[in-house]
Amino acid sequence: PAGGGGRASPGRRPAADSAKAASANPDDSPASQSARPLVEKPDGAGEVAQSRTSHCDLFERLGLVLALVSRYDEARDAYTRGLSLAPDADGGRNARLHSLIGGVENSAHRFADALEQWDLAEAALGQLSADADAECLATWFTLQQGRITTLYSLGDTDELDSIVTRVKPVDEARGTAPPPGKPVAAAAHRIDDVQHLRR
Repeated sequence: PAGGGGRASPGRRPAADSAKAASANPDDSPASQSARPLVEKPDGAGEVAQSRTSHCDLFERLGLVLALVSRYDEARDAYTRGLSLAPDADGGRNARLHSLIGGVENSAHRFADALEQWDLAEAALGQLSADADAECLATWFTLQQGRITTLYSLGDTDELDSIVTRVKPVDEARGTAPPPGKPVAAAAHRIDDVQHLRR
């Protein structure tokens, strides 16, 4: 899929390096230190009180909070830690976390890294099937919306045309089905904005 994941980002730490660093010393990252009270028992014994999946959920929620207050690097580290705990077979969860990382990279204006994350999110999700459920559709539309936002910021009109061509038919085909949620409407809005600007 289009996305420009191989583009250079001088002076920026690539997303893959960030993930490696967070995995190498997970307890040293600011995100891990912030999350520690959430995943340890209140008696201070340090014993894990949640399952692996619950830990993943906690780091995802922590990332959302950090992103809201513009602490983008810490949010990225929290999402990366969540990715390290997510089951490989859970494509939807992995795609969502990559999309969240892409969102904070975009907010930090690290556009090449954001595009790489959109590519990883789509690879994790896999081919969109004709009978995809609402959750899968919502994740797919969210990552396409994120990709469109990044390409819009870069002014990459050729890639924008490609994404609009891919997304618009899916949106129209689902018009009579129950919408999976706000991401569909938001993605469709951005597509309409892009098409209007290009007239």
